[in-house]
Parts: sequence; C-alpha cells; structure tokens
Amino acid sequence: MLSSMLMLTEAEYRYLKTIYILGGSKGFVKTSKLARRLSVKTPTAIRIVQGLAVKGFVKVVPRVGVILTEDGVKEAIEIAHKHGVLEVFLHEVLELNPSDAHEEALKLETRISHKVCDKLCSLLNKPRRAPCGLEIVHRHP
Repeated sequence: MLSSMLMLTEAEYRYLKTIYILGGSKGFVKTSKLARRLSVKTPTAIRIVQGLAVKGFVKVVPRVGVILTEDGVKEAIEIAHKHGVLEVFLHEVLELNPSDAHEEALKLETRISHKVCDKLCSLLNKPRRAPCGLEIVHRHP
C-alpha cells in the first residue's frame, strides 16, 4: 500500500503507538485524551492526527475520535514491539531501572532496524511484557 511507503516522523510513530495503547486495533480514541497522554495541547494532537489521516494510518470521525486503519495497526504494533523488546533488554541485560529503560527505549524505538530487534527478541526468548507493563505483541514466529 502507498501509506506503508510514506516516511513517518518520530512524533507520528509516538502518536500511532499511543492510539494503539489507548484504543487497541479497533477502538476510537478522543483527541483530547490522546493530547493529555502525550502531554501536548489538543490543537497539536489534532494537527498530527490529521497528518496521519492524510497518510492513511488513521481515520478521524468528528466528535467520536481517531481510530487506526489496517496500515496504522501494523505500524503501531511494530513500534510497540520494538519499544517493548528494547525496554526488556535495557532493564534485564543492561540493568537500567524500569523508568530509565522506558525513557531510553522511547529514544531508540524508531531508530532500531527490524533485523536487530528480531535478534534481540530471540536473545531475550520473546518476552511477553515490558517492565512498563506494555504487552509485547510479536509479529514473527
């Protein structure tokens, strides 16, 4: 699909992951709730969400909220997977406390390749949950 070839910014990845965390693959999320969760003003959240809609990753329904499209779900699961694996690695292997592991994983999640993430995931025996509580959904067998 065209949307999967579009580049996303780090902010857009963060929004996709947060929409996924708040609404799952089928739930609507109010833009105001999204803004609160990301510690931004609602107009900022609306602007980013509108950009994601243009790229085909979300659908916006006025007065209802925002929901991930099929492409949005795929991207959100991928970024959430990378975050969780990195957080487990940073906490269990590098022995960072859970809060620091979470913060560092946020910095790295959009920069790590699929190949490296898959290797880390195998090394960690496909962890089920990150220290922050996020369930890790695995996209590979």
